[in-house]
Amino acid sequence: MEIVALIACTKKKRQGTFEAKYLYDESPLFRKSYQYAKQITDKIYILSAKYGLLKDSDVISTYDETLKNKKKSIKMAWGNKVKQQLKDNFDLANTKFLILAGNDYFESIENIFIIKPENPLQGLRQGPRQRWLKEHLNQ
Repeated sequence: MEIVALIACTKKKRQGTFEAKYLYDESPLFRKSYQYAKQITDKIYILSAKYGLLKDSDVISTYDETLKNKKKSIKMAWGNKVKQQLKDNFDLANTKFLILAGNDYFESIENIFIIKPENPLQGLRQGPRQRWLKEHLNQ
């Protein structure tokens, strides 16, 4: 069974145009999430507030958009877009997902998963998320 990580985008980004994995790596939380996902998953995708579902190798430019504090209707529209992208890219009945994203991102897509995703950071704030990831890197 394929295991795919879904990592949330971050506010802190490099300025310019980069592969997504490098655009967001200014963020310590993203860096740790990416390192952890690389250890235990087959593929890594990024949940972007602007683009939806991104491959970590997709080339994109800096932007300033978030789901935080958005109206429910906007989050639902974003979630519907990402759910369609997930359906287009994965056999959901044979893919397990690792979620490394906050509630704004996860709650918008959580009802798409056939196999219950692993979501080890659910409910944790940024500091505890980083500590959890640091403790679980290279184990």
